[in-house]
Amino acid sequence: MDIAGEWAERIARRFTPEELGFAAEVGTAYAAGGSRRRDLFPGDETQPGAFGPGGLIAELPMVLHALAQTGPVLLSLLGSNYLGNAVGVTSLLVALRQGHRDKPASEKDEQAIGGFLLLMRGRLWSRA
Repeated sequence: MDIAGEWAERIARRFTPEELGFAAEVGTAYAAGGSRRRDLFPGDETQPGAFGPGGLIAELPMVLHALAQTGPVLLSLLGSNYLGNAVGVTSLLVALRQGHRDKPASEKDEQAIGGFLLLMRGRLWSRA
C-alpha cells in the first residue's frame, strides 16, 4: 500500500470509520488526481438524497478535499512570525506563573519579563 492509502486509512479510522474498508483506494485515487479524483465526487446529474448512479456519496473524499484545501493555509500559519511570537509569549507567561508557584520571583525578574511582554506586544501590533 502506498503512503496515500495509509494516510487515507488513518483519516478514515478517525473521521469516517464506516468507509475504512475502501479508504486506501479512495486515498490513492484522490492522490492520483485528474479523472480518478473527479470520479470520487458526484456529478451534476445527481440530486441530493436521490437514489441512482452516483447517489451514494462517500464522505472520505470530502474530508480529503478539505484537508488539501486547508494544507497551504496551515503551512503558511506554521511558518509565520505570528505563531512563533504567540508561542514565545505564551511560554513566557507559563514560565512566569510556574515561577510564582515554585518560588517568589524577584521584583527585578518581574520587571524584565513585563518589559519583554510590552516589547513583544508592540511588535505584534506593528505587524497586524
